[in-house]
Amino acid sequence: MKKLLPYLLSLFLITTIVSCKDKKQDGETKKGTGDEKKKTEITAGNGEIHIDAPSGWSKTDTSIRGYRTILMMSEQEGPSDMFKENINVLTETIGTMKMDNYWDLTVKNMEKMLTNYKLKEEKEITVDGEAAKSLDYTHEMQGYKIDVNAVVVIKGGKAYVITSSVEGGKLEKWRKDIDKTIASFHVD
Repeated sequence: MKKLLPYLLSLFLITTIVSCKDKKQDGETKKGTGDEKKKTEITAGNGEIHIDAPSGWSKTDTSIRGYRTILMMSEQEGPSDMFKENINVLTETIGTMKMDNYWDLTVKNMEKMLTNYKLKEEKEITVDGEAAKSLDYTHEMQGYKIDVNAVVVIKGGKAYVITSSVEGGKLEKWRKDIDKTIASFHVD
């Protein structure tokens, strides 16, 4: 767990920086307009992750420091839109670590490393038939206020972290797409 936390935060920071700018991403890219490639699948340890991306979002199936990752990103809403909303899925092998321990470590690290971190809501949910935890929070990066929903699902000795980041003040606008994407998450 200690090994992955810097990578989780690096992934989050990389995605946030890319979201704030209109640049192409490096890595293996599978890009679609939503309907023709609505489902993104990647190998994740002992099975495959299945997750439906919101319609019209670009998708990247990549590896960051050896961790297989799905990056999904919205299109710009107009010329004044400076942030591309995104949903990311990262997998970590955690063995027998329990949800409460993993969750506590993750939240403590976010509190320490994110600028102006503020907890909005924490709750327990069910994802793919498993007890999961969900956290809404805000923070700032490069002058941008960002609203985030982070969900952790533990299944088969692996933690699946689904992070959704949107422009500050717009979480409820995107909540339906985020919830639908999370509800579609499945590990074989």
